[in-house]
Order: sequence, then C-alpha cells, then structure tokens
Amino acid sequence: YVAYIVFAIIVLLVLFFVIKGLFSGDIKRTLIAVGAFIVVIGIAYVLTGGTERQLSDGTMLSASADHWVGAGLVTFYILAGIAILLMVVSGIRKLIK
Repeated sequence: YVAYIVFAIIVLLVLFFVIKGLFSGDIKRTLIAVGAFIVVIGIAYVLTGGTERQLSDGTMLSASADHWVGAGLVTFYILAGIAILLMVVSGIRKLIK
C-alpha cells in the first residue's frame, strides 16, 4: 500500500507541474505539439489492424485491444524514427558549422 500511495503522490505532483507549466508557458506551441502527437496516434491506428488472439495463459485478447496495442507499437516506432532522424540532422548541422 505504501508503494501505491507514493505512486499516487508522484502522479499528482507531475500533473500539477505539467498543468502549471502549460499555463505559464506558450500555450500555442503546447497545443501544436499535442495535436501533432494525436495525429501520429491517428496515423498509427489507421495503419494497424486488430484480430482476436489467444494469449499464452489461455485468455483471449479482444480485436479492439489488439488494435490499440498495435497502434501503440507503431506510434513508438514513428516517434523513435523521428527522434533518430532529428539527432542525425542535428549532428550534420554541427559538422557543417
């Protein structure tokens, strides 16, 4: 129970500071970033499909849950690819200067 209490306190503190940062910073840039993230999730959701699967413990994973798991993985791959691309571009820019 102590771990759950500590986890809840940490989550509340993170939410507080995120909301505080949203209102003290540039809200337009924040909304653009959130919108871009939602677009990436939407693209990943469209690219994936879901089928019912039997898990190793014998339970069934619904088609909807499988679809969201696939979308989460594709979202991760897209964001990781963007991050790697931006690191490469940044390195090239430093070499040019």
